[in-house]
Amino acid sequence: MAVGGWHGPHGFNVGWCENFEFKKLMNDDLGVATGEQGTVLRYVRQSKLADKVLAPLAPQLSQERYVGYVDVNCIVDHNGTPWPLEFTMRPGWPTFNIQQPLHEGDPVQWLLDLYNGRDAGIFTLNKICQGVVLSIPDYPYSHLTRKEVVGVPIYGGVDDAHLCECKMGTAPHKVGDGIVDIPCVVTAGDYVLVMTGSGDTVSAASKEVYKCLKAIHLPNSPMYRTDIGRRLKKQLPLLRSKGFARGMEY
Repeated sequence: MAVGGWHGPHGFNVGWCENFEFKKLMNDDLGVATGEQGTVLRYVRQSKLADKVLAPLAPQLSQERYVGYVDVNCIVDHNGTPWPLEFTMRPGWPTFNIQQPLHEGDPVQWLLDLYNGRDAGIFTLNKICQGVVLSIPDYPYSHLTRKEVVGVPIYGGVDDAHLCECKMGTAPHKVGDGIVDIPCVVTAGDYVLVMTGSGDTVSAASKEVYKCLKAIHLPNSPMYRTDIGRRLKKQLPLLRSKGFARGMEY
């Protein structure tokens, strides 16, 4: 479990981002570790994990004049003690993609407000958002040449996606009784997009994101995990028993 916050001259904005990463390439946390295959997150007003490992850092962050996002990833043991693993001092990917559906207003404006010491109050609290990374071979190794991963057409569903390594190109489409090349979104690498879905529970957000992913079609072996969020069915009750992730339901 991790928790993050947006810090400026005024301190932290209201809204701690509690999040759960899924880093292994395959279902059930099998395979090689990647940067991240998907995440479940929410913004909350009160967070025990933030009180333990993040809020106490505010004086030091202010002394350093730090402005931006800071996230602390932890292991919470069976005694309820959080053990920090790493600090992430940036809005990483796909985390920032997954946070965006819970952000209101122009991102440039509220980030400027953050820099100027103003909390714009743009975070939607208590709603859960889930994101899933869609890639193509040979991700996560990326040894193939650009010729082999650039220009693959993406059919359907891109309006709901957070495009990553994509660009505009042309690809064959059925028009009437014929096939013609028309402009469309195509790949520009093997880390193609991040799809998100939101809901009041983890399972509701999961249902939404996978419905959207099924609307995407790539003629080049698209890959994504189909179990993002599932392990929280077992882990959330354990965390809640220690005072963490309060009110978060699977």
